[in-house]
Amino acid sequence: MDTKLATIICSDVIGYSSLMQKDEIGTLRQLDQCRAVIDKLIDSYRGRLFNTGGDSVFIEFASAVDAVRFGVDMQAAMQKLNNGMRWRVGMHMGEVWIYGTNLMGDAVNLAARTESLADYGGVTMTNAVYNLVKGKLQDYEFVSRGIQEFKNVDPMEIWSVVIPQAQPNPHLNKAAKPKINEPNKSHKDLIAAVLNDQAAKNRTLADAQAFRRDQKFSPATRILMWRVTKQDPTALDELMNMAIKDLVPQELHAYLVAVFREFCTKVNSDRALKIADLCLKYGSNSIALEFVKNAAKFSEEAQHRYALMIFNDPTSSQQEIDSILVDLKDAAMKKQVSAMIKLGEYYTKINDKKNAFRWLYAARAQHDNLAQKMLEDLNKTISKTEFQNYKTDADALVDEIKFIDDNRMR
Repeated sequence: MDTKLATIICSDVIGYSSLMQKDEIGTLRQLDQCRAVIDKLIDSYRGRLFNTGGDSVFIEFASAVDAVRFGVDMQAAMQKLNNGMRWRVGMHMGEVWIYGTNLMGDAVNLAARTESLADYGGVTMTNAVYNLVKGKLQDYEFVSRGIQEFKNVDPMEIWSVVIPQAQPNPHLNKAAKPKINEPNKSHKDLIAAVLNDQAAKNRTLADAQAFRRDQKFSPATRILMWRVTKQDPTALDELMNMAIKDLVPQELHAYLVAVFREFCTKVNSDRALKIADLCLKYGSNSIALEFVKNAAKFSEEAQHRYALMIFNDPTSSQQEIDSILVDLKDAAMKKQVSAMIKLGEYYTKINDKKNAFRWLYAARAQHDNLAQKMLEDLNKTISKTEFQNYKTDADALVDEIKFIDDNRMR
């Protein structure tokens, strides 16, 4: 059977059995009403319903961000429907087995176990999901529910989205266990430990692959890390693949980030962005930012991602923001529409409507639908006089961009 990486949502109705005992026909009618809403939401967030059982639904998403947004919007839709049913939503991200149209494996089981700890009307996720989305969903508030115990699985931290109408789950472990801390070692000590790891030293890539097949993930990770210190690109790809699939043991996360930081600064932009995602996953935001910054020198995608990280980080200095603005304006003057939109988004965020209008107007001149929509929304907040003044400047900007482009093509 083949495998793939997915974010899995499990959701069910609270007290479904009791509802069925009291009124089967009425309960099934309520369930149909809920499912009609939920199924439409699944499609709108690019999810796939792969299993059901009575009231429960299992949904896969390629994107953890889409999964969390779906969960929150689903609960909002259920509150609006208000037909007497309350749902719990739990999710986990990991490798799953493809079994026909169904999915199986630990990731599915952990999603179900996490769902059992969700608040009534709430959305709860494992640390694997939270670490991927926390920097990308800043319009949501997350709260740790502590380290929770699961049968036959190591204790892990779970997180919930703050939903005011949700009712606390009475089965959640209130005396949560303390967090498991990463090794209290300096970067230098972590690297020295990897370089001097006698159990991994001089072992081959085939050795690491054999350990991985036997599900001995700790020795596999240690061998791959040691080989990365010797600039083995295949070992790096294997190591990133293990990390993406959540196969790197938690006690090695700090060592892995240290290896990335020390030995992977010259990788290509695609690898750099993947490493950045992993660093975010392990809570190393500053190192993730450095990798995106390096990738931004060679990749337009990375450039705009770096801009977004700087703009959304409250600790960013004005010097960093100004530097990003210079780069984006340079790209925008070369007719890069995505740069124009990023500038429009930034100036809208800081309420500089004139500059937001100029750059969105320039992007719309390139026939961009998103810019058109954003410009329409902005126009609702400005007066006719402001519109005329802004349009004069924006027309001049469009002419300037066209002039530069015409001269560059000659």
